[in-house]
Amino acid sequence: MRFAELWDQSAPTPAAAPTVTPSDDADHQRRYALAALQREQQALAAALEGGRNHQLNIAAFSLGQLVPHLSEAEIRDTLTPTAQAIGLTDSEIRATISSGIRSGRQTPRIIPASVIDQPNVEEVQACELTGEQRSAVDAFWDERPVLSHIRDFAYARMCAPWAVLGGCLLRAVAAIPPHVVLPPTIGTVGSLNLLVGLVGDSGAGKGASEGAAGEALTWPTIATAPLGSGEGIAHAYARPKTKKEQDSSPEDPDPLKWLNKSVIFSAPEVDQVAAIGARRGSTLMTQLRSAYSGERLGMQYVDVTKRIILPAHKYRFGLSVGIQPNRGGAILSEADGGTPQRFLWLPVTDEHISATPPPDPGPWHWTAPMAIEKAVPGAYRDRAGRFVLPIPEQVTATIRQAHAARARGEGDALDGHALYTRLKVAVALAILDQRLVMDMDDWRLAGVVMAVSDVRRAKVQARISESLTAADDARARRDARRQTITEEAVAEAAVKRVTKVIERALQKASTMPRSVVRKAVASRDRDVFEEALARLVDVGHVKVSATDQGEVVTWVA
Repeated sequence: MRFAELWDQSAPTPAAAPTVTPSDDADHQRRYALAALQREQQALAAALEGGRNHQLNIAAFSLGQLVPHLSEAEIRDTLTPTAQAIGLTDSEIRATISSGIRSGRQTPRIIPASVIDQPNVEEVQACELTGEQRSAVDAFWDERPVLSHIRDFAYARMCAPWAVLGGCLLRAVAAIPPHVVLPPTIGTVGSLNLLVGLVGDSGAGKGASEGAAGEALTWPTIATAPLGSGEGIAHAYARPKTKKEQDSSPEDPDPLKWLNKSVIFSAPEVDQVAAIGARRGSTLMTQLRSAYSGERLGMQYVDVTKRIILPAHKYRFGLSVGIQPNRGGAILSEADGGTPQRFLWLPVTDEHISATPPPDPGPWHWTAPMAIEKAVPGAYRDRAGRFVLPIPEQVTATIRQAHAARARGEGDALDGHALYTRLKVAVALAILDQRLVMDMDDWRLAGVVMAVSDVRRAKVQARISESLTAADDARARRDARRQTITEEAVAEAAVKRVTKVIERALQKASTMPRSVVRKAVASRDRDVFEEALARLVDVGHVKVSATDQGEVVTWVA
């Protein structure tokens, strides 16, 4: 049987607007509040002369919004020495902090739930990989001639080898018919369908990497398509048969006219994925997760002329998404569904890319391995007619042990997706090596690829966490400034009212005891009596004198 015939054979018949969600994680709330405390202290320390008391008021207000996640004592103990160090007096520090905290507590801040998992701190701080992992990564490209070629080809095209490898893995899997599946280690058979995220800032070379991957090896013709809506994915594969087509082949019960059995979809910018996923009623993320697993795909429209339902394991799906680090939340925010763990995260930057690239080695001659039982030891046809690939017993045991632990409530339930992705990568590496049977060496190399992916994902998580914190901090500062301006306006109005009260009282009796003048002021305004009196003294309208009976206030103007 020729390779092309594998594609032609009939597939076997199988037997709301965004809102802020408050965090209910006490540890997250405390970390958030302590980080805000540190930022406000730093902002206060950097305040310029003439705006230092104003900045202290903003800091106290912002932190007052975070009580009880911070105690008032913590706020005072942190801000007071900083305020003293920049030259504020003890009396104004006490008054300003008290006023700011009191106002802030009246409008408590909602601490948002973390929309992404916290990154593994050790991974992020490792600045890519541990020493042992780094050694494995350095040796990775020399493990096999085809890997060395991909590295050399990537550098010749001034691209990152890992990004080019991601494109090559997609194409290697896309060249294998969709009824070739992974064994039913847990539940049912698994799919080779693969999702790849190419991580880098805008203009870093995601498109160039995809282009280089398409030319690095002599791939068969593979259909490509831009990623659209979730409902639109199925349309790249098939359309409903017309009545004429159905009547002309009554022996074929398939209601679909197949256009492609394998498609690699592309989204150059993850913002496109975010925009589509944010639409009301969008099914994109759900459809991507289904496609990753090779599950039934499509929408059950009432109108049969629009209904396109792709049966499970009858289509091969690949996806390449360009992910800017600060924009990766579109995928990371789907962590509850396991979407980030289904992606392979690979960098499009590399420190060894040179302005004087090495010679272009040309394409590597590659042909897809044949899915024929006699040529693939250990493979078999299941009752549904699917071609089931073998995997090493050690890999099966690892996957099953991890699943059993998760079933007992031990470990992270989403880790299963990461192991599943590693298995797909291992098989893809074997296919890249022109084999359909993966071995433990493929599993080991897939572990290196996953280590690179995990670190890249963790760094994206860290970048987004920083961006979210900065955005929330900016919102809190704007709120604090607005509140401060409002308070200052209210206080200024109160001072003006009190000056008029003092003036009217003294115009009737030119001299009055200070205490009597104060009592003439409404109780709500007595907090600003001293400031109002000081202003009148400064402009020469009144004077304050000491007598044996206490201070008296005299009208001068």
